[in-house]
Amino acid sequence: MQYNRSISIAILILGLLFSTLISSTASAAPLSGDSSSTSVTDLNTKKKAADDALANYKAAKQADKLTKLQSLGAKLIDHRTASLGVISSNLSKHNLSVENTAIVKAMIQTNVDELNALKIKIAADTTVEGAKADVKS
Repeated sequence: MQYNRSISIAILILGLLFSTLISSTASAAPLSGDSSSTSVTDLNTKKKAADDALANYKAAKQADKLTKLQSLGAKLIDHRTASLGVISSNLSKHNLSVENTAIVKAMIQTNVDELNALKIKIAADTTVEGAKADVKS
């Protein structure tokens, strides 16, 4: 829903910019050949400004998505790490041999270490696609 809203806002902005461009070129009557080239230059400048504004808007949306994905990934990893900690602390309540308890605790610690490495990798991601893939893993 948010994505459709963003597209609608972008289309509205572009429509306003183009209507401004059309009205400014319609009201600018060229008096000589030189003025005609000036109004085309003004039109090109305004078009470039509109393109730049749209590019900046898209970049800001991508940065926002990346930040949200990184936050979600960190939250999920923290939850998994906490769950593994609870499991590790509750091992003594089960009737396991010392050797098996040590094996399970080592496996849990390996998982915690891998999750912490993944958390660092997600925080360092610079693209939305990379962050999505890391959060899913």
